[in-house]
Amino acid sequence: MIERMEPQAMTTFRRRRFDPAISNPRGPGIQYQCEICGDRLDSCSEHAVACSCRNLVLDVDAGRISAKDPTRVCIIEGGGGQELKRSQQQGG
Repeated sequence: MIERMEPQAMTTFRRRRFDPAISNPRGPGIQYQCEICGDRLDSCSEHAVACSCRNLVLDVDAGRISAKDPTRVCIIEGGGGQELKRSQQQGG
């Protein structure tokens, strides 16, 4: 049996490629996803965070987003940050 979601429960997301050569967005509902480990990091984090495999790091203090392999990172916009995400503080 297939369960149907009610239209008001559906959320629209827009995915786009991460480009380290330009200024990437920050704000409510914007997350960065590592396509290696699948972790999503909230762009409005109050602390420096990294994905589980350490490919993606958001350094809030320096205002910088870096990736070891930027081709394996995407930006997800929409949904108001409702998606479940895992993150760990940098250095821990």
